[in-house]
Amino acid sequence: MMTGEQYVESIRKMNMQVYMFGEKVENPVDHPILRPSLNSVRMTYD
Repeated sequence: MMTGEQYVESIRKMNMQVYMFGEKVENPVDHPILRPSLNSVRMTYD
């Protein structure tokens, strides 16, 4: 079982290509619009 922080790091390591509003998001893990959703999932791991 992984912790919330391990979950975030696993997402960070995926190097996903994310596009939002027609533009590439360089760092989706730390993006201010995407981060609240990531934090919600993260809480389920803790």
